[in-house]
Amino acid sequence: MNWTNYLELVGLGLIMTDEASRDPQVIIYTVGYCIYNIAFHPLRNFPGPKLWAASFVPSTREALSGRLPFAIKDLHDEYGEVVRVGPNTLSFDSAQAWEDIYGHLKGDKKKTFEKDYEFYGPTVSGAANIIMAKEDDHRRFRKLQSHAFSEKALKAQESYLQRYTRSFIDRLHDQVKGTSKGLVPMSMWYNFTTFDLIGDLAFAHSFGMTENAELHPWVKITFDYIKMMEFMRLTRIFPSVEKVLHYFIPQSLKDVRTNHAKWSAEKAQARVQMNTDRQDFMSYLLKGDDKNGLTKDEINEAATILILAGSETVSFRLITHELGIFGFMTNGRDKQTATVLTGVTYFLLNRPETYERLKTEIRGSFTSDKEMDLSSLAQQNYLNACLEEGLRMYPPAPTAMPRRSPTGGGVVCGEVIPENAVVGVTSWAAHRSARNWLYPDDFMPERWLGDPRFAGDSQKASQAFSYGPRNCIGKNLAFAEMRLILANLIWNFDLELPQEEKDWFARNKIFILWEKPELHIKLSSRLV
Repeated sequence: MNWTNYLELVGLGLIMTDEASRDPQVIIYTVGYCIYNIAFHPLRNFPGPKLWAASFVPSTREALSGRLPFAIKDLHDEYGEVVRVGPNTLSFDSAQAWEDIYGHLKGDKKKTFEKDYEFYGPTVSGAANIIMAKEDDHRRFRKLQSHAFSEKALKAQESYLQRYTRSFIDRLHDQVKGTSKGLVPMSMWYNFTTFDLIGDLAFAHSFGMTENAELHPWVKITFDYIKMMEFMRLTRIFPSVEKVLHYFIPQSLKDVRTNHAKWSAEKAQARVQMNTDRQDFMSYLLKGDDKNGLTKDEINEAATILILAGSETVSFRLITHELGIFGFMTNGRDKQTATVLTGVTYFLLNRPETYERLKTEIRGSFTSDKEMDLSSLAQQNYLNACLEEGLRMYPPAPTAMPRRSPTGGGVVCGEVIPENAVVGVTSWAAHRSARNWLYPDDFMPERWLGDPRFAGDSQKASQAFSYGPRNCIGKNLAFAEMRLILANLIWNFDLELPQEEKDWFARNKIFILWEKPELHIKLSSRLV
């Protein structure tokens, strides 16, 4: 009898079948396993509910319902800045935890909290990427890819951003003319625009979604892929039953991962073969020498990350292989961009005085939308504050990026962490904690503008682009894209949140990233 198998079955609740429930050995060992986790495990003295410490059942149940980060935030409210949320897992919600877990190590590098590679899973090709690479390879990847997100590169890319933003605005004008109520599905149009842009920058290939007003088949696969990754992650918690659990995943969903990687590889290699002086993402990836350059498989993996991260969310982590898109978020920006823009739009319109102040700033600074460029928009203080607050209120990757404590243990927030424990900052909890923020659930951009009411806010607790040497290299591009799209939208249209969309946020779920319902906004053109 393999007792390890039974332990894992306990975690998923599979032992509750009739056959298992009648097996005295299973029952005895199950009880013993739970007692060990509660009373004798190295993490036994950390605060948290006993049921969560005993097994993975509570966290798995919450994850499958799309509510895990919300539940963990509630636990932090009850137990404090550190909570035990699994037999071997700790969640933190403070600014100091970001630094201790993810920051640059000042002393012994052997005390680094490495990524929990069991959580992320392997890539399809087996090649490394910037998300999963160990230190030496990570430095090589980041050095090459950081050039694609530099200020110099951003200036070269501005024409692409302007072109797709213009197309976005033109199509919205068409939408307003074509509907009597003026209701526009903003999440959809944000996604169309950001995916088209990232496709062009990554592959010199636009998806044509803004022009055709419909999802490209590959983008549909991407959305399915993201949700699938959460279920694949949960199966990896229990390795010996992982193969059994895979039988319950439809073949069509399993094919999503392979097809996604295949499509990305084809587009990446087509771009490699181009004889062009285009200044896009791929042009920088191809500049490495034989020693430090990327292999064919590494280029394909990088392309997968670029398109995933660059498409619907903005920053963390975030995701390219099974959980790579998660990390992709950290390096990515576009999926994040559409998500953050949707959240900012909703929260802005829920607070009319904030929307009016932003509208006044944008329309008072420019006599025409053609005057808007990346440099001038970067100087719009209230616009920047609204985006910062949007990232706090609606972080594109609201879950934790798990790390493993080093051999011999480590220290987080003054707490000694036993070796091989899984630790992380749950972004949602950190961004919404009353210990970190005044009025944590209110959208108040003023907190980022030196308003004395918010002097006690712990602004470093908000890290939507992650933290430390593996933070999001696409942050500058993400902000540039969000500023340009949101400012053009507000300059061209008057916006109103319909009554039936007031509960939009309450209908959101989280499967690694946000699974957000469509947000319909009433638009009316300013200039008829």
